[in-house]
Amino acid sequence: MPESIILTHEEKKELLTLWRKLQTNVEEKVTADDYSYIKPHLDKAIAEGKITRDKFGLSPILLDLHTVYLVGKEIGYRREITLSILLNRCILSGAITLQEVTEKFGDNVTNILKSL
Repeated sequence: MPESIILTHEEKKELLTLWRKLQTNVEEKVTADDYSYIKPHLDKAIAEGKITRDKFGLSPILLDLHTVYLVGKEIGYRREITLSILLNRCILSGAITLQEVTEKFGDNVTNILKSL
């Protein structure tokens, strides 16, 4: 059975640190509304066991935040790329559809998600 995604105290601190870095670096900010939209979908997928730790015991949510941070440092922080990486787990888990993403965030985010 896959390991629970419940974050440890250290992971929560790491998540907050990464989130703050992203908030200061993303050119067009990921807004509180964006976060409020994504978080319940992630929470649902986690609660349903559709998002679990990987075989090394790592949190996929933290891995995604690290990915956003590294991609941003290398090619620049863009809101569409950031949202796409953050939404990818929601799409893969079935917590949200590409149509819903298009309606909320537009074609650019959806096209990036299709490429992921």
